Amino acid sequence: MSPEPVGPVNELAGHPRIDAVSTDIAAFIGYTAKAQSPEKSLARVPTTVRSLIEYEQFFGGPSAAGAPYLLFDSLTLFFANGGRQCLIVSVGNYDEPIAKQALLDGLTPLEAQLSVAIVVMPETVRLPRQDGIEAQRALLAHCGNITRNRFAILDIPAGDQPLHPTSPVAAFAGGLSAAHLAYGAAYYPWLIFAPPRLLGGTIAIPPGAAVAGLFATIDNTRGVWKAPANVSISAVAGPAVSLTASDQEALISVTTGVGVNGIRSFPGMGTLVWGARTLDTLSLDWRYVSVRRTALMIEESVRLALRAFVFEPHVPVTWMVVRSMVQDFLLQLWRAGALPGATPQQAFSVKIGLGETMTPQDVDAGHMILEMFIALVRPDEFIVFTIDQNMSS
Repeated sequence: MSPEPVGPVNELAGHPRIDAVSTDIAAFIGYTAKAQSPEKSLARVPTTVRSLIEYEQFFGGPSAAGAPYLLFDSLTLFFANGGRQCLIVSVGNYDEPIAKQALLDGLTPLEAQLSVAIVVMPETVRLPRQDGIEAQRALLAHCGNITRNRFAILDIPAGDQPLHPTSPVAAFAGGLSAAHLAYGAAYYPWLIFAPPRLLGGTIAIPPGAAVAGLFATIDNTRGVWKAPANVSISAVAGPAVSLTASDQEALISVTTGVGVNGIRSFPGMGTLVWGARTLDTLSLDWRYVSVRRTALMIEESVRLALRAFVFEPHVPVTWMVVRSMVQDFLLQLWRAGALPGATPQQAFSVKIGLGETMTPQDVDAGHMILEMFIALVRPDEFIVFTIDQNMSS
């Protein structure tokens, strides 16, 4: 669908500007040694940490060898791969069994955390099969339906096992429903990691947290629109399973279309993330991680900026300011290389106004409706985003 042609994009001085929301802040839900600050309990309280040392101050260290808990080692790989800041939601301690409901209860306090852009729950792989499936479906629904402003990185149960004869990837793909697949991605296989406490011994852990760290690195150095693929994972010995080029085909389900990204080892190059698909490989618009996450960033940035216009007069002057503000924001993204096209007109268009996006009834009811036509993959091929701001709330 193509928008109507637009004139030159003006960068007007004096009107509010839109700042892009952060895309690199991940939230981790799981089990910890403790959950306590000097002032209060941190159980189920989203808590910002900026280093593994700070994490240990609030949540303690790793579990005993052979225990099923994964959060501490996952956080180690998150920070080792470029993660700078995350939120921790502790849902239990090492004396408790890993339970589906506890992990799901950890999602609720995250709903109000506007800074979160990525969510990871490593210990879903420790649940019984059906519980794990339900927890991962709930995580996708949290991102794609409840908040609609963040992206899930799912881990594959038994991801340290080979593709043959019984594929853990096929079992994972068969368990997911079709809902909200574009709001998540998954990676296979697990990673071989040598925690310092094991004095040279190794363990296999899910890759989701390490990938979240790579997302943060790419977001901060290249931009969220850069595909998070063909990048090296730090602090690991290698993938738990060696994949070949022909194995790549087995990572996309022929029955459900659910796609998983491979992790491969190459001589002289290390351990690489070898794919940048969302789970929804059948979607023409949302099959790529970078496209989905760029769209989430744009929508959330504009939506939050429109809050400044609550209680402003619902008149053409306000609409003109909003249009100019959004155009300026998209122009800056185009100049940064986030949107394709030789000209701004090939990359985006913005509509707002009576007879364009609103009826007299919309205006009377206080609905300011903005439409953005944005090319995210190819010039002149636009995805339409509609934002409805209630001018009285």
